[in-house]
Amino acid sequence: HDQAIDLLPALPDAWASGSVKGLRARGGLIIDLQWQDKKITQIRIRALSPGLHEFRVASTLIDKKGLSTPEGKKIPVTTGSGFTRFSLNGSREYLLNGN
Repeated sequence: HDQAIDLLPALPDAWASGSVKGLRARGGLIIDLQWQDKKITQIRIRALSPGLHEFRVASTLIDKKGLSTPEGKKIPVTTGSGFTRFSLNGSREYLLNGN
């Protein structure tokens, strides 16, 4: 088991669109997710503790354009084995848009 946090590891067909708020994850993280038509539209991550936080999400849930901040800064991602991975570093709030 690597230390990546899986986002929406199993999204049922009946939940093609929706949102969750306030999910707690290891490392002092609070995560809100929104998705539409089985694609992530927004991820809000509040990192209460400093450090490197690594995430994994099924590539089918991320639009081919990837992730960016509201200011348009691209978030570096890696893909492989059906998953997209990205890392965030620091103790702050991140708002990422699925483009």
